[in-house]
Amino acid sequence: MIDRKMLIGSDWVDAKSGQRHENTNPATGEVTCTVPLAGTEDIDLAVEAAQKAYDGAWGQMHPSERGGLMYKLADVIDSRTEELARIESADMGKPYTQSLGDIPLTADFFRYYAGLADKIEGEKLVTPTDTFGYTLREPFGVTAAIVPWNFPIAMAGIKGGPALAAGNCVIIKPASASPCTALEVGRMALEAGFPPGVVQVVTGSGGVIGSHLAGHPGVGKVSFTGSTEVGRKILQSSVNNLAKVTLELGGKTANVVLPDADMDMAVAAAARTIFLNCGQICTAGSRLLLHESIKDEFLGKLKALAEGLKVGDPFDEDTKLGPISSKQQYDTVLSYIETGKGEGASVLTGGGLPDSPDLANGFYVEPTVFTDVSPDMRIAQEEIFGPVLAVLPFKDLDEAVQIANATEYGLAAALWTRDLTAAHRVAARLQAGIIWINCTNIFGPWMPYGGYKVSGLGFEAGMEGVKEFTRIKTVLIDTSDTATPWASE
Repeated sequence: MIDRKMLIGSDWVDAKSGQRHENTNPATGEVTCTVPLAGTEDIDLAVEAAQKAYDGAWGQMHPSERGGLMYKLADVIDSRTEELARIESADMGKPYTQSLGDIPLTADFFRYYAGLADKIEGEKLVTPTDTFGYTLREPFGVTAAIVPWNFPIAMAGIKGGPALAAGNCVIIKPASASPCTALEVGRMALEAGFPPGVVQVVTGSGGVIGSHLAGHPGVGKVSFTGSTEVGRKILQSSVNNLAKVTLELGGKTANVVLPDADMDMAVAAAARTIFLNCGQICTAGSRLLLHESIKDEFLGKLKALAEGLKVGDPFDEDTKLGPISSKQQYDTVLSYIETGKGEGASVLTGGGLPDSPDLANGFYVEPTVFTDVSPDMRIAQEEIFGPVLAVLPFKDLDEAVQIANATEYGLAAALWTRDLTAAHRVAARLQAGIIWINCTNIFGPWMPYGGYKVSGLGFEAGMEGVKEFTRIKTVLIDTSDTATPWASE
């Protein structure tokens, strides 16, 4: 078992309290390492180190030089792809073959924003005669990135990339359930040559140090990804210092299939979007809306596909679904499956635990599909964050849109049709920040990512993502050389 340390300044340290948190491998239930359980005094030290770096070498560095360091960091990440993927899979439980894709994605985010570091510009204002005005986009100085447990290293890149490109220092707070690859990001940043304090990683309870980061007077910007419930708490904490907050929260994605869709493509995508990463994705297509004319044929194909997916050891190359990432989330998913049964929904497939004795100690759940679901059921309204799919039929397009929008969430939606005119019309009516047409879960640094309703505030990724880590200053100059006449009038 490894006793890991956290990064404050340039030092790998324990928590001041000496307390530690045990990290469990969700595939075996075994404790694999411990990490420091930081407290508020540790956060204070990290903020102090970040401010020192911002006031010093980092704040004075030319944007192109910052970008150069970010390119180096991306190269270091790529050079350790297999090692980082192994750490991610052991820490979080996702299949190794899927973790292998998360590492290059993380490097891509740092590269994308490295290229933007010297292209963050203000604008010239159209001003009255004899005045000249312009805006500047400036960094906040010290920012916080509170990272979820489902994509630990990728989210460190999604948040850290724009923060650094804009000239900020960033304190990364990973989730307690999967902190290890985020800690490695701090190690690789030092290796790439970032000044001490620019990238720091602190571990501990979100309720303690996450809240303290959000409300710390020295933190100007907070980026949080997680549940809507915790997002509200982060927002409440930020009121103390009125920090700018970006929230990427829960989702209940509607995956709508029209009668003219390519059925085989839609079936394959319906399975992937809910069962990839065991459904532990904010944009997972957890509501499948099927036109009643194709429902039976579609579900027959989906059932066969779901039952052919291997649930098992994350390091088996044939595994499609590894374990749920923690005991707490495992219990939550199982409780929702029982809720669905109790509400009167029918289990088309799954609904239980794998029967292999090799998996008995891990947090494994069968891929589960519910039919006979009504829109008001909890499994159709609440985010489960597991491999549980609710199928809802519809008669026509208007009903499909009504069902899709009948939730408090609005992160993403998907539509399957060959009729692009209908696709554009429906996209305009769906209340979600991302609309996928004839695809699902395509994502990259080049696209803005944000939600409607209780799915979030602000944007991540794209140029909009880097703007979230800047504040605007307006500069106005009087060019007339004429005294203001007011006092003598």
